[in-house]
Amino acid sequence: MSGSGPTSTPARRKGPGCLGIAALVIVGVIVAFLVFAFTRPTDESRIEQCPRVVRELIEDRLGEPSAFGTTEHYPGNQMKGSATVDGVTYEWICSIGITRGNRVDIDVRDSGNASVINEIVDL
Repeated sequence: MSGSGPTSTPARRKGPGCLGIAALVIVGVIVAFLVFAFTRPTDESRIEQCPRVVRELIEDRLGEPSAFGTTEHYPGNQMKGSATVDGVTYEWICSIGITRGNRVDIDVRDSGNASVINEIVDL
């Protein structure tokens, strides 16, 4: 008597299933992208921090500036200025260049145009 026994249907799995998991993954990716887009610093906000960051770097490496100022500002791209330390005037440039994330490229030069500080700095 083959096949005369009770027939049973396979049990249904409980849970979200493949489509539910795929939908959750897609929603997660979209949320992560939106958080990244709205919390990452803009180029302009990075450049606005240049005077503070450059001054701190000059203080650490060369000493306390007796004069410090901004001479040129290219919004969202770079800022230039000068600093005087112990009677020596230095010209500085702070730019985004090829930096990524929350970083800027700082170049400080002496009167002979020799680079005294050239560094990528985290803000």
